[in-house]
Amino acid sequence: MTEADILNSCMSSESLYESIMSIPRSSTERCPLTLIKKSNKVDYKTHIYRNKNQSKMCPPTLEGLRLLEEMELLRCTPFLTPTHNLIQADDTVDGRWIMFRRIVPENKLVTRNLDFRGAIDTPYEHCQFIWDDINHKVVYNNLNRGSYDFYSPYRSLIDHFCHDVAPWILWSNGDNNETLEDTVMPRAKWSKIQDLYKSWKKLKVDLHETHVSLTNVIHN
Repeated sequence: MTEADILNSCMSSESLYESIMSIPRSSTERCPLTLIKKSNKVDYKTHIYRNKNQSKMCPPTLEGLRLLEEMELLRCTPFLTPTHNLIQADDTVDGRWIMFRRIVPENKLVTRNLDFRGAIDTPYEHCQFIWDDINHKVVYNNLNRGSYDFYSPYRSLIDHFCHDVAPWILWSNGDNNETLEDTVMPRAKWSKIQDLYKSWKKLKVDLHETHVSLTNVIHN
């Protein structure tokens, strides 16, 4: 399978992620490295530490994620995303190769993680957060956590594939274990965002103005 075949497969599929998961292992050993070298922007260290760019930006609850969705800051993927509902494959040696298994013999979901991505032209454009809807908590483990996008898929699927997906195929999420504290926004800061939400909702403050105020809260 050539580089063009992989990109064409992704572009023509209903789901970018389902195409990625179907790529033969022999192709993924070679192709992503070629794409990464072409981009000349993402090396191993840049990739595995990418989440420092969205550190402490995730709301602490599902209600919080839905609040940001209502404010048009996040978008929740309406289908179950395979790349964030993974279990460790039994045939791996180094732990890098993983596989998606949606259904167990008892016909129950192995996991049900919700995928929230930042909307373009907002303070959250490059962010991605995953919520475990079975255990009711933010996902921050190496296998399924959300990852910072250098290029949002809402802007360009090809750029997203080259800079964000290809490194993940090649290097997975690395082994730099994140903690809940690394991921979730501090309580005091989140309280300020809740106040901004109330002002927008009840006082009809302009949404763009609210986004600007929210940016100041996040970065101060």
